[in-house]
Amino acid sequence: MSRILLITYGSYGDLHPYIGMGKALLAAGHEVTLISHLQYKENVEKFGLKFIAMRPSEEDFIANINWAEKAHNPNTGTQYFIKELILPYLEESFQLLEKEIPKYDLVIPHFLTFAAPLVADKYKVPWLSCLLQPSAIFSVYDPPYIGNLKYLSYFKFLGPRFLNLIHPFLFRNWHEVLSPVNELRLKLGQPKLSHKQHFGEFSQKGIIALFPKEFANKQSDWPQGIHQLGFPLFDQESSATISNETQKFLDKGEAPVVFTLGSTVVRSSNSFYENAYEAVKEIGLRAIFLVGKTPNRVPIAAYKDSGIHISDYEPFSALFSHCSVVVHQCGIGTTGQALAAAKPQILIPFSHDQPDNARRIVNLGIGLTIPADSLSKRKLTSAIRKVIRNSSFKIKAEKIAQEIEFNGFNNRFVDVINKFLKNK
Repeated sequence: MSRILLITYGSYGDLHPYIGMGKALLAAGHEVTLISHLQYKENVEKFGLKFIAMRPSEEDFIANINWAEKAHNPNTGTQYFIKELILPYLEESFQLLEKEIPKYDLVIPHFLTFAAPLVADKYKVPWLSCLLQPSAIFSVYDPPYIGNLKYLSYFKFLGPRFLNLIHPFLFRNWHEVLSPVNELRLKLGQPKLSHKQHFGEFSQKGIIALFPKEFANKQSDWPQGIHQLGFPLFDQESSATISNETQKFLDKGEAPVVFTLGSTVVRSSNSFYENAYEAVKEIGLRAIFLVGKTPNRVPIAAYKDSGIHISDYEPFSALFSHCSVVVHQCGIGTTGQALAAAKPQILIPFSHDQPDNARRIVNLGIGLTIPADSLSKRKLTSAIRKVIRNSSFKIKAEKIAQEIEFNGFNNRFVDVINKFLKNK
């Protein structure tokens, strides 16, 4: 048995894979502790994992006015999230991790926990990188479609040498964003992050990639030691089954279109559900709206409409297979669940990795994308009609679902960890 420390920041889409990995390690006989935001304590401990809180917490987020809108701005959301919500707690998290990391045999940090690799290196504790989405890796052959870097995709025809030349120019704003990280690195005798290290350094010991090759094929300029293990697909927040009310709605008629903004975007003020309601009413479709615990701009008429069912939460792994189309923000967790359910997708990306994930779904031929800042009733109505009327989206979604190895993630993950621990 080894003592393993998991560390993650972010939304439920960032938490769930870590709980899934923790459960797998626990079942394999390891002792597992997970460090994350305080609000996730109950979610983590009910699965038998030890929990340690590390700021920022939800209260810290709320203290920033309109944080959800700012964090999901298509152009500046990622910089805002890291600079204003994560890095102000860098020194504090470093001090906490200095007390904890030396107790463990292995650390697996989320790439946003910038202090974790530095502490692990200082105390010579082995650590492995963990990447939830392909956009965390820069490649001139498959440039990430995020922020300013999305423009690199338009110049791919000019070749990798040109992309390498202009990449630092597009990355220039990140030097300011990550300056606290680089200052801490220099203090510890570590070099500054290079222009290709958007979210910190990769472990020299190995990298766990939680997405399959069908979603993002390995590129020749990716870092060495990557283990592509596929989607974890763990998404149990409060229950693993559909609620009674939602099941009753499903049983009453044809498969509905499901609309969701995940667990974080849903907290911002936007027109997603307003456009969704108008679109399904015009087409004449049944729909399920997953609106979170504090619904934002959900039309009052939708609550009274017998063709619309509104729920704060349902596990995607249980719900999506009962729906005709999944309309979502394209977070990596939601995307993986929609792929596993073999459903056509309409993608409304806001920020972070979402535009890159959306691009990959479109390239697979199983969805259409509408950038969040240009969403309208007309565009959404048109997209829904296209994916329903054109059977190729459904056929391709089913084909891709058969090709991706969704089962066996836990075994693949535990095998990689056990081999690493044996040879470290």
